[in-house]
Amino acid sequence: MTVVTESIGTHKKSARIDLRMSDENREIIAQAAEINGLGLTDYMLSVALPAARADIDSARTISLSSRAFTAFLDMLDAPDSEEAAALRSGTTMWDSK
Repeated sequence: MTVVTESIGTHKKSARIDLRMSDENREIIAQAAEINGLGLTDYMLSVALPAARADIDSARTISLSSRAFTAFLDMLDAPDSEEAAALRSGTTMWDSK
């Protein structure tokens, strides 16, 4: 297993996360950390941070197929419907004051 070691040690370490787990799970993580030449904290961070970033990126990214992207662009380029034009020409509640 290749462990991605990001800039784990470059920030001041003041926050803590306490985990409850079985002795068996702790031993597995400790063995993996030792195999990779890392302490428990650095190993867990090297595994958890990339996974957390991937989850965040996945939640913030919308992927469209080429066909769907073309349809989206066509909708953006299409003229407004009468209803949309009426909404846009009206006065907003924050403009009325």
